[in-house]
Amino acid sequence: MKLDLNINLIIYFLLFYLFFLFRNELIAYVTYLFKKKLASIDTLILISILLHFAINKSISVPGLSFAALFIFFSSLGSSNRKKNMNIVLKSIMIVSFLTVIGVLIGYAKGIQGSPSIFYTVQPHNYPSPTLDLFNTIFGTNWKYQISGFQFSINYTAYMLIAALALIDFTNTSKPLKMISYVVIIFALILSQAKVGYLFLALIIVNKFRNFFYTFLILISCGYLMLAHFTISHSEMLIKNIHYFREKIFSFGDYDVYLSFFSWLKLVALEYLHSVKWFFGDYYKLVDLISADPHSFWISLLLISGPISTALVVIKFFKIEKKIRANRASLPSIFYIGVYTLLVETLIWDAYDAPIFWIILLSSTSLFLTKERNSIQGY
Repeated sequence: MKLDLNINLIIYFLLFYLFFLFRNELIAYVTYLFKKKLASIDTLILISILLHFAINKSISVPGLSFAALFIFFSSLGSSNRKKNMNIVLKSIMIVSFLTVIGVLIGYAKGIQGSPSIFYTVQPHNYPSPTLDLFNTIFGTNWKYQISGFQFSINYTAYMLIAALALIDFTNTSKPLKMISYVVIIFALILSQAKVGYLFLALIIVNKFRNFFYTFLILISCGYLMLAHFTISHSEMLIKNIHYFREKIFSFGDYDVYLSFFSWLKLVALEYLHSVKWFFGDYYKLVDLISADPHSFWISLLLISGPISTALVVIKFFKIEKKIRANRASLPSIFYIGVYTLLVETLIWDAYDAPIFWIILLSSTSLFLTKERNSIQGY
């Protein structure tokens, strides 16, 4: 008998349950915004979302999801901070532990060569410099992308990066933290997600603390270039044009193509221009490209409009400024995790991803205690 399970209904039920569970925090947060901080960035973001709904004469479900997650994760630091800190930490660590188990199962299945739901075989002509690097370093012919229990290798990586970023805030012993770091990083490498290698590269260059931001810019630009352009040997037979959208130039024996991510952005920008930027429909674009936009910022423009998007940019700049000012008192792996996810917004539809908002909103208000110059009042 087929079980017809509506995942969206389950998600909405859990969201309403969380709102009920943390109702005191939500009430305190909303009261604070509308009584004392009416001109704050948070208030303006929420008002601009409502304004976007009014301009388009329709309420966007993705827009509501974004607003709900924004309010919920912003509110966790408004009251009961110690309790909420423990809840978030334990939740992240439990989920990351399960994620690691899923990756290790996928790794074992891959070694055996048996079919498994825990991994996918790399598609033909799939441009994966990280997998090529992995095979070169370890002298293997590994061809599996391991997602474990998660839907994709990227979300597996986001969960593991979040856990690594927050481990130092837990009360576990130093030896256990070191073991956790090693195991989670091993799982992150096995996943073969490109964002995992970005995160690890930033950890390495952080050793040069005085030049960290220079390396951050250079490595991030390189990462985004590899994501948006595909390089192949001119003699390679391309059977799957999904990853090789348009050849733009050649150098020597190599051809450079626009990648799938580049194509998505070009189509999305053309669509937004055609609807004058304020009247975009998220679902119409998804139907047009047969995929998600794969960009937090494109998605945000579609579901909440240019004004909200500009205000979120300002919000993120303020968060980054606070983190940079408190960098000396923060675990380095924490702010590296924040920067990694900020870079990833250019190729990730993070607006409805709880793990993204936990790191960007909740962690910056919860995990910076008074002894660590608590960040408040964005």
